[in-house]
Amino acid sequence: MDIINIYIITAKISGLIIFGYIISKAFNQDLSRKIIKYIINLLWYILIPVFVISSVWGSDIYGISAGYVAGGAVFAVSAGILISFLISKKKGIPFKDIALPVAFMNSGYLGLTLNKLVFNDADMAPAAVYNAVVA
Repeated sequence: MDIINIYIITAKISGLIIFGYIISKAFNQDLSRKIIKYIINLLWYILIPVFVISSVWGSDIYGISAGYVAGGAVFAVSAGILISFLISKKKGIPFKDIALPVAFMNSGYLGLTLNKLVFNDADMAPAAVYNAVVA
């Protein structure tokens, strides 16, 4: 990846951050929250599933590879639950307060976009399978 592409991607991301900031300042708090909620719903329920499906659809990942990735995702979540339980007992923190962020590691779909940025389409399918299983 050349430096120009990195600058272009950085400019796009910065533009989105600035756009969100302008929305939060240009409108009253209730309206800006509604606009941001609408954008998040659009991303969460439409764009991200389309991105995941299109990444897997045209890939060369097959059953056994997808099974290994899915097994890794199940293992990661199970290990996160165990770690949450141990931290909960040791520190006296309610399990429900730490289980979700530790077990599901709020990386969300950031991994998909970072894979696309760094590896292009080479690793998109395994990342999509992993995120689908965790989600």
